[in-house]
Amino acid sequence: MSPTNENGQKRQMLPQFGADRRSSSGDLIPVFDDHENFYRIIKHDHIAYRFEVLSLLGKGSFGQVVMAFDHMKGTQVALKIIRTESRFTRQAKEEIKILETLRQMRGNNTNDVDGCEFPIVQLFEHFTFRKHICMTFELLSINLYDLLKLNKFAGLPRDRVRRISFQILKALYYVEKAGIIHCDLKPENVLLIWPPEKYSSQSDDPMRNSTQASSPKNNSPFMEERDCIKLIDFGSSCFKKGPTYPYIQSRFYRAPEVILRTGYAQPIDIWSFGCVVAELINGKWQKIDVF
Repeated sequence: MSPTNENGQKRQMLPQFGADRRSSSGDLIPVFDDHENFYRIIKHDHIAYRFEVLSLLGKGSFGQVVMAFDHMKGTQVALKIIRTESRFTRQAKEEIKILETLRQMRGNNTNDVDGCEFPIVQLFEHFTFRKHICMTFELLSINLYDLLKLNKFAGLPRDRVRRISFQILKALYYVEKAGIIHCDLKPENVLLIWPPEKYSSQSDDPMRNSTQASSPKNNSPFMEERDCIKLIDFGSSCFKKGPTYPYIQSRFYRAPEVILRTGYAQPIDIWSFGCVVAELINGKWQKIDVF
């Protein structure tokens, strides 16, 4: 018989920690994961007994990114938790190789005090926790799409577009120099750097979205500062001399050679860059007729 409560209603039985459940296909699913192999995100849960989960920043097919507090170093980080599926695990390992290559290129640049000289997201460390590959990154601000949204998709001033574009090109220069193709350049993958002291911390609910978490205290999302950016998300990237993938790039920023499947290299990132610049100027995505 199913256990009942004092009103005679059936009680829901929760799985015990350490126990496994079976999916509809009969595969065992760890209790820490949901039915799609995502790690269960719980506020104030600890990852690797070190990183305290503060909020969910984003979720995609690869897994999730959370804002976490590193109790060892006393700082906040962005923690990426990969789904426990072989294809995502395999790609995450490739992403780590790419990020470590870029980290070596950055080296110990003592002149890069504010992170503006090397506009590529910095990987701090990676590890496996409960079968999930995890990566920690520097915590950044809003992405360019959110910036356009805050500006009601009216477009940005040309001078500001020029400054941001220069930063993106600098990032692509380092990516190309390392023999890497980013494969997914779009406004959502370019994040602004605002000084940490200008991040908003007034909300009582830490489970808020990344835009709310990162808005400056002066309530001006259009502050320009030096317009420092960081290129993020190398989950679809590949080495020029390594295996490539047939389905890459978000469709609005996809290069013709990818659509036609004629082979591709670093120039596809420049195509995406042109699409992004047009969007920053006009405030919204522009249809491009190439055929």
